[in-house]
Amino acid sequence: AVTGEVGTGKTALLKALLGELIPVPSLSESIHKVPLVTVGGDISYVSQDTWLSRGTLCNAVTFGREWDEMRYYSALRDAGLESDVRE
Repeated sequence: AVTGEVGTGKTALLKALLGELIPVPSLSESIHKVPLVTVGGDISYVSQDTWLSRGTLCNAVTFGREWDEMRYYSALRDAGLESDVRE
């Protein structure tokens, strides 16, 4: 798993491994000497798309299911939203 704070290069690392990010050569390198990335084995990648649902945060977390307080707060913790949500 690749995890980290926003803006730390997680997506750039994954795109480089997939060959979707072209490295920029330094000024002293020739444009023809672009570094190569070699991968041994299989790679799967699913990009993360942001989206907003209508309604409350509670509705977005429970998806219409019966209220389960433990599951709700567990989902907030897992999503890293605890510090963003104040009661």
